[in-house]
Amino acid sequence: MASRARTLVHKLHAVSLIKSAIGQPWWEKRTVKFLGLNKLHKTVILKNTDTINGQLQAIKHLIDVKPVEIVEEDTDKTSGEDGVFLRENGQFHLSTFQDYMKNNPRMEKVLQRRRKQVVWERKRRR
Repeated sequence: MASRARTLVHKLHAVSLIKSAIGQPWWEKRTVKFLGLNKLHKTVILKNTDTINGQLQAIKHLIDVKPVEIVEEDTDKTSGEDGVFLRENGQFHLSTFQDYMKNNPRMEKVLQRRRKQVVWERKRRR
């Protein structure tokens, strides 16, 4: 009997739009817009849920999906990427993000405004 390999399910996806939705059916354009992928090579973070996975499956030929892995310490300090917390390999550097938030207290206000804007946009869509 074959042994079942244990797989670790990630909680977040990093989704990037790699192909334009121009020339695609209207339902694929609607899905791309709903997921917040309004420009090429834009990356958004989405939860790993059945609903989101179904939408990603419908537009899999337009996107690139990577699992997001949260890394506590930043071992790659030599890259010179200050302010970049989510790297191309799908690693989110939590310590770098926390240091940035401590050094820039205005960013908390910016994030609060952005959260309010997202809530307002969701209410407007209904």
